[in-house]
Amino acid sequence: KSISVCVRARPLSNKEIAAQGNDEIEAWKFEDDTIVQNVAKEPRTNALPVSFKFDYLFGPEAQTRDIYELAVKNVVSRTMQGYHGSVLAYGQTSTGKTYTMQGLPEKPGVIPLAVEECFKYVAASPGAREYLF
Repeated sequence: KSISVCVRARPLSNKEIAAQGNDEIEAWKFEDDTIVQNVAKEPRTNALPVSFKFDYLFGPEAQTRDIYELAVKNVVSRTMQGYHGSVLAYGQTSTGKTYTMQGLPEKPGVIPLAVEECFKYVAASPGAREYLF
C-alpha cells in the first residue's frame, strides 16, 4: 500500500466540555476505522448521518506508542530498507499535531520513536552497510 490515512481524535478540552453543557448527544462517534458525524445536533434535523472511513482511526484514549506501532513503524522500517517514506501531521490549530509528533519526555511522540527505531535498525544491521543521518 503506498498511502495510508490515519486520524487521531484528541479528547475534548475543558472549554469544549463546558460549551457542550448538558447535551447528551455526541457530535461524533468512532466505529472501527470510521467516524460518524451526528447531524441531529445540527438545525437541519432531517439530514442523514455523515461518515468518513480511514485506514487507521484512533480515538481520544489512544496512546502515541500504539499509533506509532500500528501506523508509522512500517514506514520507518521500509525507509531504512531504502524505500521512500514520509509521515506528516495535518490539521487545525490546537488539535494535537505537535503532541503526537514530538510527545513529552515521559511519553515520546512519533519523531523520537522513529529516530530510536532507525538507530536500532542500524545497530542490528551487518557491518558492510553504511548509513548517513
